[in-house]
Amino acid sequence: MMKYIQYTLLNGLFLTLLGCNGYVVLDHYDDGSIKYKCQMTGSQKNGECIYYFQDGSTKQIESYSKGKLNGQSSFWYHNGQLHWRAEYTEDKKNGLVKYYDSLGQLYQETTFLDNELHGVSKSYFSSGNLKSFGKYRVGTPIDTHRIFFEDNKIKLIQIFTKEGLLEDYSKYDEKGNLVDSLIEYEFAVSDSTGYHIVSIRMTNPMYDFMGVVVGKLDSINHSVVDTLRLEQSEDYEIMFSLKSSNSDNYLEGIIYDLEDLGNNKAVVKRSLTFKLQLPPDSPSS
Repeated sequence: MMKYIQYTLLNGLFLTLLGCNGYVVLDHYDDGSIKYKCQMTGSQKNGECIYYFQDGSTKQIESYSKGKLNGQSSFWYHNGQLHWRAEYTEDKKNGLVKYYDSLGQLYQETTFLDNELHGVSKSYFSSGNLKSFGKYRVGTPIDTHRIFFEDNKIKLIQIFTKEGLLEDYSKYDEKGNLVDSLIEYEFAVSDSTGYHIVSIRMTNPMYDFMGVVVGKLDSINHSVVDTLRLEQSEDYEIMFSLKSSNSDNYLEGIIYDLEDLGNNKAVVKRSLTFKLQLPPDSPSS
């Protein structure tokens, strides 16, 4: 029969020998109730560690191997409702993790790979309706992410490159009106020159330069990006003048984000087409 021998250590810790293979360390609250107990081998956690609320109910259970989290870890609310449960390998979270509120309602589910977000991540309102949806690749956001109002109407759309850069976004109010986007355009008409002044505001600029090509979209050569090349100002606002030359009273073209390569060369990292109606009383040339 295995003998259990308990020793009292400093600071209220207790040590219980488990034969020659290891021991259990216990810590207590001030009232004497158990705070946690962990299986140990040498100086490392090795086995199960259980943490308790002061009333004795279980707070969390973790599994260790040679001092590192390995296996299942579970966390509970004080009322006994599961908060979340995850699988660990060498201290790293892996697989699907579901999170619940104190009433048992699922509010988030996320997939991990070696402790990094990897795969689909979703969150939910208390009603169960989808609150957000997005994909990740080893911690990096990719593809299209969406955030919703509780009535399922779209609130925010974010589009990321495969490198995790924010390529575009659109934000909407509860009525479905667009209220913000990555690039915004504002028109003002010159008093006498007949030029239309276009203001472009970059709310989250990624690259050093922008290029603009104006003309009929179906005839624009996408390789021509140096028609108008503009360096961004410190406040990420760019002003340039365009002269309307078509009878349809609108401007259309393509805006490019450019990564400067030096020697008057740049590579296109993003492009966005625009077709904007000019004010009815705009002068034409």
